[in-house]
Amino acid sequence: MLKALDKSPHILTTDISNAPVEIPSSQGKYTLVLFLRHSGCPWCHLTVQLIDNYKKRFKEKSCRVISFVQSSNKTIQDTAHLSRFTGSSVTFIADLEMKHYKEFGVRTSKRAIVSILTSIPYWLKSVFVYKNKPVSTEGSKFSLSPSAFLIDNESDMVVYADYDAKMYTNQSIEDILQLMK
Repeated sequence: MLKALDKSPHILTTDISNAPVEIPSSQGKYTLVLFLRHSGCPWCHLTVQLIDNYKKRFKEKSCRVISFVQSSNKTIQDTAHLSRFTGSSVTFIADLEMKHYKEFGVRTSKRAIVSILTSIPYWLKSVFVYKNKPVSTEGSKFSLSPSAFLIDNESDMVVYADYDAKMYTNQSIEDILQLMK
């Protein structure tokens, strides 16, 4: 598992639009790397919506936000109309086989199930307030806890690592923004 001050894994891949993506990135000072469940996950939609609400502050901090999604490229595109993925400031990368999840040490766990149960109010908010319709897709691992990593692109170092990230809360995002100089 990665922790702060570890060297970031180097990843060269493509996003769902087939554009090249590199981590650590040469674009900006920081990269916030998210690992979400799947393209039909209401918590994930709420996360994307909240990140988009903060996009001006991320831009001011010179931070690019990249999210790996445990779904195929086709499924992400097919369900995009049901989610916050369309028109988002977040760069999405399909990773159904969880290749890049493993590079960052993101795994399924029993702890994730407990985390999910304590987060049900956010799921309800996402579904009933924001109308993020839950969709079952391939890759919907219930025991996968969303994770977040803040990478300093100049040093290639991990600044922040959270294997049980609650990125659908304002406080989580504020905490990450405070870490950026």
